[in-house]
Amino acid sequence: MADDPLRTPRTLDWEADEAPSAQPIVEAVRKKKVILFPTDTVYGIGGLPKDPIVEEMMDMKGRSPDKKFPILVGTRQQVEKLAAEIPRRARILMARFWPGALTVVLPAQKDLARTLCGADGTVALRIPAHARLRDLLIKIGPLVSTSANRSGKGAVGRFDEIDPKILDRVALAIRDDRHSCKIASTVATVEDEEVKVIRQGVIPLDVLSGPLRILFVCAGNTCRSPMAEAIARREIAPLSDLAETFSRGLMAGEGRAASSVARQACEEIGIDLSFHSSSALTAEDVAKADLILSMEHSQRMLLLALFPARRNRIFTLREYATRKPGPDVRDPIGGDLDTYRRCREEIRILVRKALRRLLGSFG
Repeated sequence: MADDPLRTPRTLDWEADEAPSAQPIVEAVRKKKVILFPTDTVYGIGGLPKDPIVEEMMDMKGRSPDKKFPILVGTRQQVEKLAAEIPRRARILMARFWPGALTVVLPAQKDLARTLCGADGTVALRIPAHARLRDLLIKIGPLVSTSANRSGKGAVGRFDEIDPKILDRVALAIRDDRHSCKIASTVATVEDEEVKVIRQGVIPLDVLSGPLRILFVCAGNTCRSPMAEAIARREIAPLSDLAETFSRGLMAGEGRAASSVARQACEEIGIDLSFHSSSALTAEDVAKADLILSMEHSQRMLLLALFPARRNRIFTLREYATRKPGPDVRDPIGGDLDTYRRCREEIRILVRKALRRLLGSFG
């Protein structure tokens, strides 16, 4: 009885201290079965983005074929294989709210199955903030998905509230009530560089329409973080109307100029730091930043301790740029011009990599 997915689905507990093996999930998905899983918004059902899966999910939900399902993805690379084009404003939305509770509707690749596309040739995509689900998506690829409820009924954020008619038809179910906000994602599209909300969810329109803000943090805000801020600002010049950079120091005095050697090193590459004025980091700075990049690991750890709610947005510059831990960007204070040049070039390389990860190709 327990092996019959139509009668008693196997349940895996992601709330357990030791996570169960992902292999049963991988096997079920690759056998073209529908599974049930938690997300950062509500519980969902999904499977490989194939016509039979879509048809089965529509039958499970009692949903009209003209209403298409979104696709959950784990990486930007997966997005670019599904979307034919990513408008500038859409890149900003993705950078600001992914991973997270925003579904972005984009023009679909021409070879994408029609069952996955809207009548206008678009596809709805989201990278969820649930870390284990995202890891699964990276491992097995995108999943066509929808909320785990019958059409016309409310979405659910607790496993025990799932309709038995849904639960009894999935091949495998995953329990994890810890991360659900119990509200569906906001669905948005971009038309003529304007954000349009298709379905209101967790994120309101007035928040969606704001700029991307990248914050660089060091100790005194007179060397490394001002250089990173200025280098990043020049790199994202094609998006200057949609994105901004700023910098702060964890131990900064107010109103200090960038160090003379930092100014000289930046002048060599056509960057002017003469207008920089140092500022100490505030809680307001952290709250308004979409991405926070520190120069040192110890600075990141302090930021995490002070602002735990922002943990998914705080990284070292090197960690974010290279996707793995590495040495700090060392403080050049007290060094000669060659020391600052090396620091400048290290920051420039890492900033470019970080922006490519955050925004893809935007020039």
